[in-house]
Amino acid sequence: MSKEIAIRFIEEVRENKGAVELLKSKGTLTDKEELAKLFAEIAAESGKEISEEDFAEALKEIDAAVRQKTDAAAADLEVLADEDLKNVAGGGCDWLWFCAQNWMSTKTVG
Repeated sequence: MSKEIAIRFIEEVRENKGAVELLKSKGTLTDKEELAKLFAEIAAESGKEISEEDFAEALKEIDAAVRQKTDAAAADLEVLADEDLKNVAGGGCDWLWFCAQNWMSTKTVG
């Protein structure tokens, strides 16, 4: 249950401009343990008793949910063949003269 409280607290912090600024003022935190400790400190300052361990578990769950969404989105991506990729990038013609002739012959005058 405490993990769920920690998740809700993190969501509240994310929506609170003052709290976001406080997090930014702490610098870049790359370690999840440091982040869990910081969230516990912010929670204590706001009168809530949520442990570092609860925040660590919450961060793991949030990370897993984000990873799952990312993996699902990546699975939906379509791999383009080299020829299709060339056409998307504005290529598709290796012979400039032939492409120019082909383009001019299909253009309507008038």
